[in-house]
Amino acid sequence: MHGLICKGFELFVRATWSDADWLAIARRAKIDPPELEAMEMYGEDMLPRLVFSSSRVLRRPPSALLEDAGHWIVTDPGLDSVRRLVRFAGPTYEELLWSLGELRARGRLAVPGLDLPECRLEERGPGDYRILLHWPMPGAAAVLAGLLRAMADDYGVLALIDRPPCTSRPGGWDGVVDVQLVDLSHAEGRDFAFGAAS
Repeated sequence: MHGLICKGFELFVRATWSDADWLAIARRAKIDPPELEAMEMYGEDMLPRLVFSSSRVLRRPPSALLEDAGHWIVTDPGLDSVRRLVRFAGPTYEELLWSLGELRARGRLAVPGLDLPECRLEERGPGDYRILLHWPMPGAAAVLAGLLRAMADDYGVLALIDRPPCTSRPGGWDGVVDVQLVDLSHAEGRDFAFGAAS
């Protein structure tokens, strides 16, 4: 597991809860030293250990934690560059959804060794989409659901997002995120201009 993902989860916990909570999670997960390295490679069990330990310490279901983490990635003021990077997928929310199929390849291009989930979008009808994901661990759909909820607000779109339980199969876990677009101009989206700060 790439350290960028694990470090991101650490920063999410520290920013949303506290440094003390993170230290308690690291102790429970038997991580020493507790500060993770963004460019280190960790075993595949690292993120599941962190999520399980966080769930116990923070008393939150793992899926809720991961969905909150996905929301945090694109809403925390310190990570506005990530939000802007997501917005570069296109000027509309639907274009963002269609760009998810390129997520894995773009991640590897930006950071060699970064293993993001495989994503495939299916259009089931007008404004009705299903995103199929595959990743070595469960939880990718929860993270994506949180990110897409936040980005719907960013675009000013009213979207119903559902996340059925993930299922295991050889080589990893399959997840599903269903997105139904109710109103594409529900509210005024956040200002965004290509090539300009927003």
